[in-house]
Order: sequence, then structure tokens, then C-alpha cells
Amino acid sequence: MKTKPNETASLEELLGKIAQKHGGTLTPEQVLKAAAPKSSPLHQHFQWDDTEAARQYRLMQAGQLIRRVRITYAPSEGREFRVRAFVNVTPEACEDESPRGHYVSFETAIGIPNYREQLLANARRDAETFKQKYATLEEVLPIIQAIDAGLAR
Repeated sequence: MKTKPNETASLEELLGKIAQKHGGTLTPEQVLKAAAPKSSPLHQHFQWDDTEAARQYRLMQAGQLIRRVRITYAPSEGREFRVRAFVNVTPEACEDESPRGHYVSFETAIGIPNYREQLLANARRDAETFKQKYATLEEVLPIIQAIDAGLAR
């Protein structure tokens, strides 16, 4: 279930109330328990059909398995990196179907211009996310400055 942008504030409120009820801490178990009644505003955010929920959970596990595999990538002599063996990319749209993401090997992705651009876009997005997440930590400022310098190139 997806959250709409205008729902974020109300979700923050609802989750805040659950945390407050539990001494300021919040766990997934507490949220699930609060969402269980059909009258709960959180109820709609969960899949309650056990068969479908199990299928979705197995798909999530399969994705985690794919993302867990790492390889050593050596683009040149003396340079080695541990990277995911498979990366998620979206092929260009075909006439008969909309684009769907799938995984390809890292080597394949960096060799296809469209996929390589997607990896670069993901890297930029991840860098921006890092900056937003840790901007309040003064100790991280040199890293954020390095990210800004890199993104400016």
C-alpha cells in the first residue's frame, strides 16, 4: 500500500501516538497491533489477505536474496570494489507493455548506456538522500561537502 504525500502528516501523528503510548518507542509489532482493527486509519496500509500477504512477503525475500549477492568488480589494475552482483534497472518501454524493473548483472548494467545512466541517477538520488538524512550531524559535514563537490561535476 502506498502513502500519498498529504497522508504523511497524519501518519506521523498516528505513529507518534502509538510511540507515546509505549514510552516514546515504536516497533513494527506495535504498529501492526494498532492497525489490526478495521476501524483503524492504519488498517488500509496493510495487506490483510494472508495468502496474498505471504506471496508478497516471498517476493520481498526473493528481492532481498538477489540484492544480497556481491561480487568484486575490478575496472582497472589496482582498483577493486565490492558491488551488488545484480542491479535493478528499467528497460525502455516496449510498444505493447509499460516498462517494468528487473535485475541484470552489474557488468551488463554498466555496459548499456541507458542502464548506466539509471545507475548514475540512483547514485545521485542516494547521495541527496544521505545529505538529507544526516545534514544535522556536524561530524558528517566533510562528507556532505564532498558529495556536493562530486554532484557539481
